[in-house]
Formats: sequence, structure tokens, C-alpha cells
Amino acid sequence: MERKFIGIGKIFIDTPTEIWNIPHLHFIVSKCDESFEAINLEFGLVAIDKTGWDAAQSLASLAVTYLFSVIKEGNGLKELQEIVRKNALYDLWGEFWGIEFELAEAGDDLSHHFEKRINRAFKEVIIDKLKETIERKADDLLGEIMELLSMRPPLIEYKEREERLAA
Repeated sequence: MERKFIGIGKIFIDTPTEIWNIPHLHFIVSKCDESFEAINLEFGLVAIDKTGWDAAQSLASLAVTYLFSVIKEGNGLKELQEIVRKNALYDLWGEFWGIEFELAEAGDDLSHHFEKRINRAFKEVIIDKLKETIERKADDLLGEIMELLSMRPPLIEYKEREERLAA
């Protein structure tokens, strides 16, 4: 079976209802003959599917199921630590870091890619909030100007009054 590495990624697992966290998991995707294979580098989990994206999605689902099974039914985080320490996927880690550095050379390595996406999202939220604030302030200011104008006598009445006083 010929394997061609086509991508890498990270799996982020939030555990908001728990006091513990899961470190980000790393994976590599390869094209193997007629299918795609996603391999988790920490635990050696493998998912095979029709596309690289589908294989990565299947791997994420498998990883969550596996992790929560070990944590809830096994020896918990200690067992996961032992597995990671005995990791034998050094060749794949080498491929992962090789791809990561190729991406870094183009300015699109995983860490910075996610940071850029997060920063873009924050900027979009900030811009939206600024627009809302400016629109609200402009509406308030317009209201104040209109109120001030409504308190002034119209120019025609003012001109007529001035003409009467002058006569």
C-alpha cells in the first residue's frame, strides 16, 4: 500500500463540565490507494474514509469516544499519559513536523493558522460592535440635533419678527 501524506491537523476537545482538560491531539492524513487515512499521533487511533476531510472527522469522533471511554471506564488521565509516553509513532511525528515546517515557511503553520482565524473572528466581532456603537451614537446625536432644531423658531418666523421689530 502506497501512502502519500496530504495534511496535518489538531483536534481540540473542550470539557466545560469537567475540572480536567484534554491536551490538543495531533493527526496526519494520508492518501492510501483508493481511500484516505487519518492517524492520531498520540494514541495511534486510525480512521479510514472516502475523503481526507471525512477521515479527519471520523478520527475526531473516534478520539472523543476513545478518550472518554478511558477516562470514565479505565484508569483515567493516568492511563492516557502512559499510552502517550510509550508512543511508537516517531516516524509519523517526523512527517507531521516536516509538513508543519513547510506550512510555516509559507506563513500558514497550524498554530498560526488557528491564531489568524481567531484574530480574524475577534476583529470581525470588534468591527461589528464598533459599527453598532457608531450607529447608536449617530442616532442619539441626530435626535439631539433634531430636538434643538425643534426648539428654535423657524427661519421664516424669525425673519418676520425681525421685520416687525425694525418697522
